[in-house]
Amino acid sequence: MEFDPKTLIDIEYFKDRLGKTVEPALILVGERNLGDLSDIIPLSRHRAFHALVKYVIIGLGVYQGLEFLLERGLWEVLGKGGVVTSRLYNSLRLLTRASAYRFVLGRDIERNSQTLVSFIHQRYD
Repeated sequence: MEFDPKTLIDIEYFKDRLGKTVEPALILVGERNLGDLSDIIPLSRHRAFHALVKYVIIGLGVYQGLEFLLERGLWEVLGKGGVVTSRLYNSLRLLTRASAYRFVLGRDIERNSQTLVSFIHQRYD
């Protein structure tokens, strides 16, 4: 895959414009739906962990996730054990702090947006 060059941002330059660190409270696991349905449904910790393994620890769907592992030899992959351990640890910490939901996204972008905004208002107002 071809990508544009990456740009590094100096965080120190923008530090007066950044907000405070906050604790995570919510995990949304997206799921595509070919219809117009849009919904946010509670997700069990087990299913949330499965999604974190798939998308955070392994990196399915993210270039240099699984693709990176498949391009390398076994020894180089095994050498990434520290990265996997760190991602696993952080995923488990996230699960202890945040509620998990499945966000069903249909073809109607406006409905998806309304579903998310409504969910946030119900939860945080």
